[in-house]
Amino acid sequence: KELEDLRIEVSKHRKFLDKLRTDPSYQDEIARKELGYGKEGERLFRFPKEKIYEKNKGVQNK
Repeated sequence: KELEDLRIEVSKHRKFLDKLRTDPSYQDEIARKELGYGKEGERLFRFPKEKIYEKNKGVQNK
């Protein structure tokens, strides 16, 4: 079971890497999502993850 789970995980990673290597629109999507990149002329708003987490944590406890 554990070996099969690892094989599935490896397969998912290979598909991700293949798509990342060959699909320019996917490269753009990942750069935007993971690295915070934007297109020329776009405005990007970034918020610290910790503060958002703490704020949401307080809301959930109420």
